[in-house]
Amino acid sequence: QPALASVNIVQTEETPSAYEENKERLEELDRQIQQMRDSQVESTAYSIKSLAETERKLWETELNNIYTQIMGTLNGDEQQALARNQRQWMNDRDAQAEKTAPKSSGGSIESAEYTASLAASTRQRVYDLLESYQNYLK
Repeated sequence: QPALASVNIVQTEETPSAYEENKERLEELDRQIQQMRDSQVESTAYSIKSLAETERKLWETELNNIYTQIMGTLNGDEQQALARNQRQWMNDRDAQAEKTAPKSSGGSIESAEYTASLAASTRQRVYDLLESYQNYLK
């Protein structure tokens, strides 16, 4: 019987938790995005905005993925609280992007700054959610 218990412990240690799997995936995404930035040869307003848009989409996909995983582990009250918190975060993210964008005098650079701000805020939110709810992601 004790040998069986130790086998179970070993199996648990070898199997990464959902938290660890998510963290590894996010770190890999960070590396891939950095490679995209490093390999970008053009620095036109269009290419800068296009890269920012790609980053925003990648991080929003991760945000939705982790948010859904977390929501699946919470009870009703906790789900409502997280949903309220998420809506507030989205409002704050959008307001921050609005503040960031006018630093340029309009045009496509302003649009790129707005999109880059959304991408950066979303990336930070993904990591914040992962860390805050890591105990729920077993």
